[in-house]
Amino acid sequence: MPAIYRLREIPPELLEKCRRAAPPPRVPRGYFDSLLTPTRVLLDNGLKLTQAADFFIAQRALKPQLRTSFTNAMKSRMTRFRRREAEKDEVFHWRVALGYARAHAIGNGTISLCGVRGSRWFETNDPANRCKICRSIITKLNVTVEN
Repeated sequence: MPAIYRLREIPPELLEKCRRAAPPPRVPRGYFDSLLTPTRVLLDNGLKLTQAADFFIAQRALKPQLRTSFTNAMKSRMTRFRRREAEKDEVFHWRVALGYARAHAIGNGTISLCGVRGSRWFETNDPANRCKICRSIITKLNVTVEN
């Protein structure tokens, strides 16, 4: 069994480094653009987004510490590009689905204005818990929303 080492006393150099430590910088916008097309090919082949990230890590196209950033960026991008347009005279309602923390604007069908898909939507009356993207689309398009 390997010996477990424990510091009896914290060295002052370590404390000084901790005082000056900062979180890592954010990944710049568009950093994963080159991986968009290969990601879509992998998703079309039946892989999930996390499996695609693991594939890129295995192929050394993605650093392991950027896995979460990659999955978040691609999930946001895929959601943004499948956003649907509001039809003429369509009335939207604020609904919430299992697995989503926010209420989304749902019209005819199961896809919200921001692109979130849900198989079953439930009514909600909480005005503070509404999707920011849906709210901005409603403001821009001047869409009718009923509660």
